[in-house]
Amino acid sequence: MSNRPTPPGHNGCVCPRCHLVFTGPTAFDKHQDQRGGNTACHDPATRGMEITRRTVDGHPVWGRTMSDADRQRLARTWEAA
Repeated sequence: MSNRPTPPGHNGCVCPRCHLVFTGPTAFDKHQDQRGGNTACHDPATRGMEITRRTVDGHPVWGRTMSDADRQRLARTWEAA
C-alpha cells in the first residue's frame, strides 16, 4: 500500500482499515492481502508478528518476531545506553 500513515511519536505505519500500528512497511504489508482490488487485514499474530513496543499513547506496535539472541543483544544495548 502506498499510503501508510505514521502514528504520532513513532516511526512506523498505521493500517487505515484496521488501525493497527506496525514497525514499518514490511510488517504492514505482511498483515494485508491485496488481490483484485479487495484488501483483507489479518491478525498480525497469525502472520508471525509480535508486539515489539508501544506508541507514546499506549497502542501496541506489531513487528517481526525476535529470537532470544536478538532480545538479549537488544537488552545489552539498552543497558549500555
